[in-house]
Amino acid sequence: MAVAVDGIDNVMSIGCRIIEPPFTLELWYKPDDSEFKEREVLVGGTGLKSADIFPLTLERGVLSNPLTGLSSGEVSTPEWHHAALVCDGRSTMLYHDGNLAARKDTVISILPCDIGYQYNGKKKTLFAGQIDEFRIWSDAIPERVLRKWKGRDITPGHPFFDDLAVYFNFDSALVDHAVNPAGTGHQPYHLRSG
Repeated sequence: MAVAVDGIDNVMSIGCRIIEPPFTLELWYKPDDSEFKEREVLVGGTGLKSADIFPLTLERGVLSNPLTGLSSGEVSTPEWHHAALVCDGRSTMLYHDGNLAARKDTVISILPCDIGYQYNGKKKTLFAGQIDEFRIWSDAIPERVLRKWKGRDITPGHPFFDDLAVYFNFDSALVDHAVNPAGTGHQPYHLRSG
């Protein structure tokens, strides 16, 4: 199961705080088609100047983190892709389908409040497609671990299991909200349909 967003008016909001490094933000996404808007937000936030409000976007179909200028360099196809943004406190890395796509020696904080859009009153940034396995870790997950676990359910056997802060697998089959079984942080069990 996954969550579908139409790119027009259905959105998801999480009760989330600013995430400081080290962190890992990862998810699976599947665009509806190969026709992309200028920007489609996979994970967005509100307009605070102290944190990145566009952690993961598709810029004309290319997986990106606009604040750092990190980009996968390739247009996404209408199939499932894994995306991860990792900041270890020294560098920020963007992974696409389990491979390091770009790295920059810069440090950012993120505000991942919204899935599939960024609240700015403009609907043109809404992502059209499906999202699944949304995870935020309070540590920088190494590439080998990302690659090994990107297609697996999270269990206590994961080497960073205790660092899992937010986890939405969208398997609960609820129409207007989802459960965060990691159960930590601000509003720990809350994701609502906008």
